[in-house]
Amino acid sequence: MELDIPCQLETDEIQELSSHLKTSSNISVERLEEVAFSYLNSDAGKQEIKLISRILGLIESQDPSFFQRYLNVFLDQIKDPVFGVHFLCTFSNAIFTDFKSEIVSTEFWRLVQSSLTHDCSLTRKRGLYLAKRFTDDLQSFPVQNSPVENLFGDGFSKNKKIWEDYFLILECLEEKQVHIIQQILNRLQILQDFDASWGAIVFGRFFVHQNVIVVRWGVEQFFNYVHAKTSSNANQIDQCLLDSIVHQLLETLNLTKLYTKEEGEHSGQTLAIQLSDCLNKLLATYKEQQTLIINSLVEGISRVSWGPLPLLWITDALVKLQCSSDDLLSEKCVDLILNLVEHHIVYQEPVLRGAAQQNLLNCIISTTKLSSTNNLERVLYTFWSKKVIFVNTAIWDKVENYISEHHNVDNMIAEVKQKMSSLSKNELLPSNLLEKSVISSLIPSLIVASKNPQMMTKIISEIISTINDQKPNENRLYSSNRINKNYEESLRLKYQCLKAIKDIFAFPEKRKGKLYLKFTETPEISSVGVTTLKNIIADKAIALDIQECLSITRYLMAAETVDSIGIVDVYISLFDILPVEFIKGKLFIVLLVAKLLNKLID
Repeated sequence: MELDIPCQLETDEIQELSSHLKTSSNISVERLEEVAFSYLNSDAGKQEIKLISRILGLIESQDPSFFQRYLNVFLDQIKDPVFGVHFLCTFSNAIFTDFKSEIVSTEFWRLVQSSLTHDCSLTRKRGLYLAKRFTDDLQSFPVQNSPVENLFGDGFSKNKKIWEDYFLILECLEEKQVHIIQQILNRLQILQDFDASWGAIVFGRFFVHQNVIVVRWGVEQFFNYVHAKTSSNANQIDQCLLDSIVHQLLETLNLTKLYTKEEGEHSGQTLAIQLSDCLNKLLATYKEQQTLIINSLVEGISRVSWGPLPLLWITDALVKLQCSSDDLLSEKCVDLILNLVEHHIVYQEPVLRGAAQQNLLNCIISTTKLSSTNNLERVLYTFWSKKVIFVNTAIWDKVENYISEHHNVDNMIAEVKQKMSSLSKNELLPSNLLEKSVISSLIPSLIVASKNPQMMTKIISEIISTINDQKPNENRLYSSNRINKNYEESLRLKYQCLKAIKDIFAFPEKRKGKLYLKFTETPEISSVGVTTLKNIIADKAIALDIQECLSITRYLMAAETVDSIGIVDVYISLFDILPVEFIKGKLFIVLLVAKLLNKLID
């Protein structure tokens, strides 16, 4: 029933009128209605219930139809279950007797169901009272063809016994003793006959129980519940069931106390297998909704502030997912994963963090094609900078196959040359941004060519040639070229590219200060990238002058600025890949570096 709500009163006006109402009832009905509706637009609490009762009683004596109008507006507007179920319990006699059509509304049961999972125990008891009172006389309520027909099922809505079992489960979950809750575990099978929202309420209480044993039981039973619900409905996934997984379950699996090691077996491995089996069951049953399931799962993972151990096993489950398509993950979800890797797990234990990051990269590779080169560069740079991707590893080979399968190498090389040309023509970027731009642009094509010396030679030569084509105009009066770059700045991009190639193919080194971490020395394996770069320099296919490097280094050291110290590293880092005959004054280079370090310390 539609009703125009009178203008909202301010809080102080309500308090003033409320105090006046306690001493006098000689107030107009219109004014009383205005006060009653104002409580729906303010933070009314339990202390106002008595006042609302008196107001409604006064109005009812002159306008018997007002309460129904007020109840409809109340159900439509009130979202707070604490105040909502308190009000409904206060007027339950009148509501359950004269307003049964309002009881079978979605708004009524939204309040009741939200109260059953509320943190306040009194609110949960009030919600349970309303639900019990409804099921005590099921046949008198017009559930069939009502908005909540699906909520209460078809045949079992009139089965009082099954509801008694359901309420028994909720009441037992209020107890702290484990042996009491253990006795109702065999009754949980009835939940597969209920709407998924009722199952979410029960498992929501399991997941927040103060005893970790009960929480673990809840997680195990939830996986069984999902398997049963999935088998009973093969048409379309229940959104409430999916929400239970991506919200309630993931938050619960983030509890570190769930992950223990007993008799050499880690419980995290068991949970990861159970989770992957559960998700694969959903993916196999609802094949047309795999995109929805995968993206909802990734969005749910990105919303949780993960501990290192839970994240490791959750991402391990992601790797085990069996999808019918390799293009399910949206660009938004890829961004969420990158944001998680770059900003939210940087302070975690390094070994666990690295394993989780590799799992996330495997998830991206197996569920999306990354058809855009820019997206591919962004993903590869993020995981390369986090030391997840490095040469001569299984993940490097997997990325190489992935790029070759979904991207045209010649087009990638053309795009890299275009970007290098644009960087050389435009205004010079700050050193850190320039380094990131160069590495991001180079890494896809270099990974693809990492096992092909001929392709590697072609890529490096063409890129450096493109940069060399942008020669400075030395005849200008005030600067080396039209965008005001000095001599060093006009050459920086070339040397930055050479350093980027060296860095991309660098082998991992032992972390400084992390003596407690196990580090296995890998045999020195020849890297095609670095070897090719050395050969190109030795054959003088690239115009690289050692004296030029030294002159630039002296110039930067003389500048004595913080930025110049970072820039000079670009040039000094190239000395170890130069052929021996290129470096005649090794002692001079050592002294040069020492002098630079002294300036940094000063």
